Amino acid sequence: MAVIFDEPDHVGHEIGHDTPAYYTKLHELDGYIGQILQAVKEAGIWDDTVIIITADHGGIENGHGGKTMMEMETPFIIAGKGIQKGQVITNSMMQFDIASTIADLLGLQQPQVWIGRSVIR
Repeated sequence: MAVIFDEPDHVGHEIGHDTPAYYTKLHELDGYIGQILQAVKEAGIWDDTVIIITADHGGIENGHGGKTMMEMETPFIIAGKGIQKGQVITNSMMQFDIASTIADLLGLQQPQVWIGRSVIR
């Protein structure tokens, strides 16, 4: 299942990234993520679940697409079944590595044309 929160993007473009309003929105979304995690636990599937939290881009002022670290660097948090606790990914990672990681978690061979690599191996 994928849950996508589009609001940080809107706040970033309308008000600005790295602003109090942006962090207020992230705090709100953190509460929603907590509700999702609680629902997974209550459903009895916590031990068989992998959670990935990430973003598609960073931002600077009201935009993105440049080559600053504020624009290119995004969070990538992964936890759950088969994921080593406390591990830090030190190698560079690209957005297309997320699909490769998900395929790896599901035991699927990625198509030959994919250039991504799993970050859990």
